[in-house]
Amino acid sequence: ERQSKELLDLIHTNLMGPFRTQSIGGAKYTLLFIDDFSRMRFIYTISAKDKTFGIFKEFKVMVENDGRLSGR
Repeated sequence: ERQSKELLDLIHTNLMGPFRTQSIGGAKYTLLFIDDFSRMRFIYTISAKDKTFGIFKEFKVMVENDGRLSGR
């Protein structure tokens, strides 16, 4: 059963890494966001753990502004 009533009410997050082998773009971590309401998953690759909050802020703005996700 879903706990949230709309997008961004509850976001599940998982940060994985560092991986021994980095990607061609230099990523050593994988960051996953799952929106509890829509069950949509968003995956990012990042080079350092300290980029996590900045990526979350970008993710939040993207979800808020994407009419396909918000139903606008």
